[in-house]
Amino acid sequence: MLHYETFKRKQEQVTLSFASKSELAVGLLLEKYIPDFEMIPGKTFQVPIAFGKQCDFRLGYMYLEYHPVNLQFDFRDKQALHELRKALRHVKKPFKEQIVEALKQELAERYYRERKHAVEAWGSKDAHLVVVQDAVELYRKVIKPYGRQIPKEHVFVGEFNRLKK
Repeated sequence: MLHYETFKRKQEQVTLSFASKSELAVGLLLEKYIPDFEMIPGKTFQVPIAFGKQCDFRLGYMYLEYHPVNLQFDFRDKQALHELRKALRHVKKPFKEQIVEALKQELAERYYRERKHAVEAWGSKDAHLVVVQDAVELYRKVIKPYGRQIPKEHVFVGEFNRLKK
């Protein structure tokens, strides 16, 4: 589902489509903290990659995907997901959480491998993929190493949370 959002950029109104409010927050924070970054569809935002896919953002040779794992959307076999949920009802809480976390890690790794393959097939040999699942990973993997005049991590996370509402 696409969300069309209008926001102000350097005294002009801009309308772009985002997969989620969180993706909008990522884009706005990249524009704020990464020097010379501007969301330009097809170039730095919703960038085409191989196999008919798109990558959320591109910063030079870095392809950035914001992808929090969601069992509902990332499980390909819906019947298997239904059976898993049914079985988890009979598992005690700490074990249930461990099982769900292990599944999320596996799904995140699968998503990374698939996207990495598409980026490598499309991009140059220098292209690399970064996938972040939340504001903390965005801060640590992208904003802190490449940003300028960045806030402390907790301030950044608060800013992300406000923007995604």
